Amino acid sequence: MTQEEAELLLVKEQLDGDELESLLEARELKMVEFTLLDVREQMEFNQTHIVGTDILVPTSNFYAGIEALNDKKESQIIVYCLSGSRSYQVQQAMKSLGFQNIGNLAHGIYSFKGAMQPA
Repeated sequence: MTQEEAELLLVKEQLDGDELESLLEARELKMVEFTLLDVREQMEFNQTHIVGTDILVPTSNFYAGIEALNDKKESQIIVYCLSGSRSYQVQQAMKSLGFQNIGNLAHGIYSFKGAMQPA
């Protein structure tokens, strides 16, 4: 993947698992920068999460937890959950709070075949 291809993927609003896997590889190669945000609950995160996840902000504590990212309102952020439903809702909420570049893993970690981290 070229840097240009990675940058085009990064601005998509809905990503599939293969696209996120490619973006994580591109981030490792310093082609792109983004924050990977898990919005599942702590118990789910402890069971398994995507390698490269930067922060956990559980949906149940979203408005309090999202304040940690207030300095990233113009940065690229990709959100994910188990199936894509909660992260889609979080994506919309973040937009209403002024976050400008939010991508969503459309079908959640169900669609992700890359590296996962069991606790």
